[in-house]
Amino acid sequence: MRRNRVDQLQHDGMVRIVAEQFHRQGFRVAESIPGYVSPPRVNGRVPDVLAYRNRETVIAEVETSFSYLTPQTLQEFRAFSSFSESCSGVTFHAAIPKQNLEAAQRLAALWNASPSKWWSI
Repeated sequence: MRRNRVDQLQHDGMVRIVAEQFHRQGFRVAESIPGYVSPPRVNGRVPDVLAYRNRETVIAEVETSFSYLTPQTLQEFRAFSSFSESCSGVTFHAAIPKQNLEAAQRLAALWNASPSKWWSI
């Protein structure tokens, strides 16, 4: 999915917020923005943030006010949700702007691909 410049800046800023939060908690972090170590593919998709420490792994996907409605988000949520449900010690988180949180939660429930934790940014 191609984002416009403003949407990309919003996305990358949110990725940094999520990644930094995990880093402060002692996780090793990979993030999918230029200049940082990119996460590996997980179930065929590259997450925005992959955080791990000891035997705990968090897959985090960041969506903007525009991107949470796209077919790509549906595919990512299904891939990460399925992977986290099948692997011990792996959880799936999603970050979304505050004003879109409830709508995104309803949509993810319809997709049967709800994250175990939502971040409202």
